[in-house]
Amino acid sequence: TMGLGILSKEMMLTFPLIMILFLAVTPGFRRSLSSPWPYAATVIALAMITPTIVWNIRQGWITAAHSASHISTPSGNFFDFLITFPEFIGSQLLIISPLTFLLFAAVAVSLLISFKTHTQAQRFLFIFSVPALLIFMVLSFHQSINPNWPAVFYPSGMVLLAAWGCRKYDLGTRPDRLRRLFMPAVKVGLTFAVLTYALPFLIQLFSLAGSNIDPTSRLQGWNELGSNADQVMRSVPRPDRTLVIAADRRQLASSLAFYMENQPMVYRWTSGTGISSQYELWPGPVDKTGWDALIAVRAENDVPRELRENFEQVVPMDNIGKASGRSYQMYLGQNLLRWE
Repeated sequence: TMGLGILSKEMMLTFPLIMILFLAVTPGFRRSLSSPWPYAATVIALAMITPTIVWNIRQGWITAAHSASHISTPSGNFFDFLITFPEFIGSQLLIISPLTFLLFAAVAVSLLISFKTHTQAQRFLFIFSVPALLIFMVLSFHQSINPNWPAVFYPSGMVLLAAWGCRKYDLGTRPDRLRRLFMPAVKVGLTFAVLTYALPFLIQLFSLAGSNIDPTSRLQGWNELGSNADQVMRSVPRPDRTLVIAADRRQLASSLAFYMENQPMVYRWTSGTGISSQYELWPGPVDKTGWDALIAVRAENDVPRELRENFEQVVPMDNIGKASGRSYQMYLGQNLLRWE
């Protein structure tokens, strides 16, 4: 199970360490640390990601480099935490639902204070949720935290909260007074879940599509942009010898690759030398010398000079498409000279 989890979510690489921590702080299981079974379980779990490890070795540990890039360097501004910490707490309030998150926080604090009196079940659920969430909270004083990063630590935390809400254990007279809020919290959470699924329909009902308060706006327009690119492709002199290049983020490249007819191979141009997506791992059109290229770039930008120099000539096409609230200009690169 742990191995499957690691394949699903990179953050679960912490679970073997959490398992050892649980065994170390739980008297009834501490002797297990001298047996081979915890370590065998860890080896089996890591063996399931052997292909990933081998691939990373061959690619210069690009996954580790990508993960490390999430940890930002200090900006030097001491007051950044006034933004990043409330941002983290606010995102968790929305994801877990406000009342559920606040009740879980109260339960976590109470259990932290009374840690030595935990049952084995309480300690197990606590260790697999609260410490990691506290680490994320501390980290949020230093940098922005993506809302989904702590996701793998909530299932055990929600079981811990539900057990308390259903009176499977008590925390003491004062914190247990909050138990009356447990069922309202369930109802609020259910309401949030229903509203999340209903949101696309509500956006359309109230004619808010594409507005600043439309959280789905970044998902819209890609189909039309793909059709738009197909129309341009049909108008180029040599459609059978014209490749597609996205001079923008990987989202543009992947969307064109998906929504254009026949789902062509789309190449992404980046002026940097680093690897920021799978497009930098895949080979470029080094075998397409002499081909033309349909180049998509944001309308407010120009085709990068380095990309222009790879073609005999680059001319704008009389066509602009829009997706995700952005406009994209199409260019025709004539006669690919090289790709560098």
